[in-house]
Amino acid sequence: FEAMKSAVNRNQFGLDSYRNNGLVLADDEHESVSKTLEYAYDDWCVAQFAKLLNKPAEYTEFIRRAQYWKNVFDSESGFMKARSNGNWWKPFDPTEVNNNFTEANSWQYTFYVPQDVETLIKAYGGTTAFQKKLDELFSTTQGLSGRGQVDITGLIGQYAHGNEPSHHMAYLYNFTNTPNKTAYYVQKIRQELYKNTPDGLSGNEDCGQMSAWLVMSALGFYPLNPASNQYTFGTPWFKKASIHLENGKSIEITAPDYSDESYYLQAISLNGQAFNQSYINFDDFKDGAALNFVTGKLPAEAYTQSLKKPESRIDDEQIVSNPIIESAGPTFADKLSVSIKNMQSGASIYYTNDGSTPTLQSKVYEGALTLTESGSITASSYANGQWSFPTTAHFFKIPGDKKIKISAPTMKSYTAGGEQGLVDGIRGKANFRLGNLWQGYQSTDFEAIVELDKIKKVSSISSGFMQDTRSWIIFPTQVSYWGSIDGINYQHLGDLKNNIAADNYEVLIKEFELPVSQALKYIKVLAKNYGALPAWHLGYGEGGDAILFVDEISVR
Repeated sequence: FEAMKSAVNRNQFGLDSYRNNGLVLADDEHESVSKTLEYAYDDWCVAQFAKLLNKPAEYTEFIRRAQYWKNVFDSESGFMKARSNGNWWKPFDPTEVNNNFTEANSWQYTFYVPQDVETLIKAYGGTTAFQKKLDELFSTTQGLSGRGQVDITGLIGQYAHGNEPSHHMAYLYNFTNTPNKTAYYVQKIRQELYKNTPDGLSGNEDCGQMSAWLVMSALGFYPLNPASNQYTFGTPWFKKASIHLENGKSIEITAPDYSDESYYLQAISLNGQAFNQSYINFDDFKDGAALNFVTGKLPAEAYTQSLKKPESRIDDEQIVSNPIIESAGPTFADKLSVSIKNMQSGASIYYTNDGSTPTLQSKVYEGALTLTESGSITASSYANGQWSFPTTAHFFKIPGDKKIKISAPTMKSYTAGGEQGLVDGIRGKANFRLGNLWQGYQSTDFEAIVELDKIKKVSSISSGFMQDTRSWIIFPTQVSYWGSIDGINYQHLGDLKNNIAADNYEVLIKEFELPVSQALKYIKVLAKNYGALPAWHLGYGEGGDAILFVDEISVR
């Protein structure tokens, strides 16, 4: 137990952000949504261990942490989403593979709450809405978007059997009014995504999980929450199977009517007695058992709907979810409207704008706030005598002396919050996966025009770029600057060639600064993309070009 606590209380991999904020913030750690969800499940496991050891204080701590998934669930969209600067990450596309998820997108992590499925269903508004979302997962014709990720394979809609976070999802139908869909999709996966050939697995056999799913599903049940004693039913893949337990007992599983076409559950019996549950506990067969399945070619809806549903919910120590601070973005030129949205039904919102944590003596939020100067807002929700974690957003008033127009389209995942993100004075970080501070361009050069509010004497122009070669991000080969008084006739001011090799694998940020001495109102910036990845690069042959990352064009 001490080792478990030590593991989950380290200050690495975003665990400190998770403990301090009730979720991993995208501003602090990449893959923040995946980590929040997996850490919450880990904490549920630690809580169960604390309960077994009769450690009530530690049980309380970890069962509360097991609910932190609520802080990344957006009930309006029905998806798990990253949070950055107090708000939901924007722009959001559930099909997009990006740095907020581990080898996945929001579709493939949204249902990852094995410790609290019934509460997730409630968050959707009930069984019917949850069932509809599951249907959409398996049936959507939308493909993957965002970066290429070879681990996402074995797709049925957006369900990805080739990567483990999806593996429990077909069994979630047992929590709905259409449990026959569990049998349907389990059979579909078995028949279509496994074959007796060298490439017979649809994804990476990480620690044997691809095979483990098939072995368990072939027996007719699956541990949706593997740290519980509960197994939820699918249907067997064989007419007979035996499990020999280490205590010398055996579990005999029979399905005499099973065939590739006859796989829908018609009846279940345990030790010769009718069994009225769609799940079974380990205690029911730990000393040996005879489990019989009657199958048929058509769904027996009345029967399967009558079965008692599985159990997965957290009733103890309910937390208050963190509020959302919404705005058009972190920067503004004149004024900015900011709204605070409650994620907790019936809660009150208190806020401060001096960096302090809200208390009952703080301001009560009653409507949208208008900012005219740089500053921050911190908000907390309060309900039933409990506080949420505080949510903080920082806002920056940018000088209104320049604006920018960009010619090329940015990469969907890397927008820096829009065009003005390149002249807002906020610098991108060396870990480009944090926040949304860099603009990315692939298979295109970068071209932009900065317009000053009036003709001014300019002494220097600079543009910031990044290189992280392992991630395909390579400095531009050349940055060129032009200047103009009228925005029509441009004078070439100079070229700056890159002198850092593309095969330098350090993470580097470089300013391409050009001294000038003349009056200008318009400045044109052109950065040449590196182009196709060279043969020595690990990404060579994948059909991709290098990515150009730019942030902050400065005019002095």
